[in-house]
Amino acid sequence: MTTASSVFREILERDWQGEYPNPDDLYDALWVAACGLKIPVPTDGQIDPVTVYFATNVLELQVSNGGFAQAAMNVPEWFETAARSYELLDRPKLAAFVREAAEVERLERKRIDAARAGGLEDAFAYFREETFHTFDDRLEEVGWWENDELRLAYVRTQLNNGSRQA
Repeated sequence: MTTASSVFREILERDWQGEYPNPDDLYDALWVAACGLKIPVPTDGQIDPVTVYFATNVLELQVSNGGFAQAAMNVPEWFETAARSYELLDRPKLAAFVREAAEVERLERKRIDAARAGGLEDAFAYFREETFHTFDDRLEEVGWWENDELRLAYVRTQLNNGSRQA
């Protein structure tokens, strides 16, 4: 049976064999695989390495594209899993930051749903509001952009038992 972990292990093995000389190519291969696997939000409290990779990455990509307002609209179900994943990556400040944003998302849920139901113009109008701008303004402060190498090292260590590291 093919599992998410086995798919990631296969990609990491191909990287070890030199298939991805550019780190961006490895990143892209893992991301495409994670998206294709349709990683579910964990319901049992267990977070495997592939979920750590996906949860942190999906939140970071949403925020980098449209700020926390976009993430709150598109992937709110991933906030807590991402926060727990940041804890596994030894990023407690980032985990607390995501939980702060999740609390605002919870308080704003009715307005977010109304903006989504109103269509694209209403969604973009909501993105321009100030509600989540304080989070967007703090991204540098919390180390938002410093997770790619840490995330990859975690996945490599967890899935390969540390036996092969680039």
